[in-house]
Amino acid sequence: MKYIYIITLFSITLSCTEPTTKTEAEDVELINFRVNRDLKLSEFIDSIEYNILPKEIKYGYFDKILLTENNFIIADFEMSMNIYILDKQFNLISIINKYGEGPGEYQWIENINYNIERETIEVLTNKDILRYSISGAFIESIKLPFSFGNFSSISRDKYIIYNNNLTTDYPESTYMFAIWDSKTNNLEPLVKHIKNDLVSSHLDRSNIFRYEDEVFASHIFLDTLYKINTNKKISKFHININNQNLPYEYVKFDTESGHESILDKSEVMSNYAFHYPKLMANKEFLIDGYIKNNTIYFYLLNRINRDIFTGINIINDIDGGLNYLNPRILDNSNNIYTFHEYEELKEKANINIDKKLIFNEYIKSLGPETGFVVAKYHIKNL
Repeated sequence: MKYIYIITLFSITLSCTEPTTKTEAEDVELINFRVNRDLKLSEFIDSIEYNILPKEIKYGYFDKILLTENNFIIADFEMSMNIYILDKQFNLISIINKYGEGPGEYQWIENINYNIERETIEVLTNKDILRYSISGAFIESIKLPFSFGNFSSISRDKYIIYNNNLTTDYPESTYMFAIWDSKTNNLEPLVKHIKNDLVSSHLDRSNIFRYEDEVFASHIFLDTLYKINTNKKISKFHININNQNLPYEYVKFDTESGHESILDKSEVMSNYAFHYPKLMANKEFLIDGYIKNNTIYFYLLNRINRDIFTGINIINDIDGGLNYLNPRILDNSNNIYTFHEYEELKEKANINIDKKLIFNEYIKSLGPETGFVVAKYHIKNL
């Protein structure tokens, strides 16, 4: 199964950024890569392992997956509206299932965060942040100054927020990224929007990522990736996708038809690619995403030697299994994790049913009661 991005899911907001000034960014680095190539897994992966997720996770979609020092946190925002907390061996620790209107309950999940300093799971709704313990117990709620799309804690009480809503009365709401102090309600602007009728998405769920004292941030269509340090120094990367970046002036709704977007025209989109943030990072690597021909792809940047790995066609020359890679987690041991339904893996095995492949042998060992399987790809020493 490939992960197809549907352009019609976008909604109108006003979002792009001003040209960077000295106060916003001090240096710029180019991330430049070629997309139209085959990529063998063995070029950057040396092993693949598989594990079964607990039987309690029977259905749903994994909208956000977080990794802490001891746990995986898997959140389904819309179907089950559950948040599953697992240990590092994928054993179930607890489930947050708080749909409702009472204290500690939610009717909408916009995003989630793990507050490292508090050791709490935080659920962002359209009106507040709900804090829970790893055991799933409700702790407290914090009222929002206005609704926003994503957030990442940088201390016990401070957050970098992504504002995809420019309709509020706050002057600071003109900023795409800001630091919000949940104790004082103070907002400190970081990167400003330009109101030029561009389109952004309410599905920017992985456009902020914190690694130690660095926060990486961007948004869909934007070819700039910001790195914000805890001392508020901002540097930025320019993402050049094979010189095929979608021009900003194309990211508009067609005023003549009133509703049809130029993004829906295949003859236009086949010529361009655009940034689709899927941010994750550790000391050695950065992973991010882009869209080409309505399909989401990833690129892997070696932060040390600056090598980049990406490709339109993935060739699995390690275990003969899946010929695509949708990274969801990158850990500090340089493992990439992907998550799959059993039927998805079985379908792939059936295609190569006559071949003696390591992947096929593993799938044969599973039963129809299997729900979800996690694959762990280890990045070789590059």
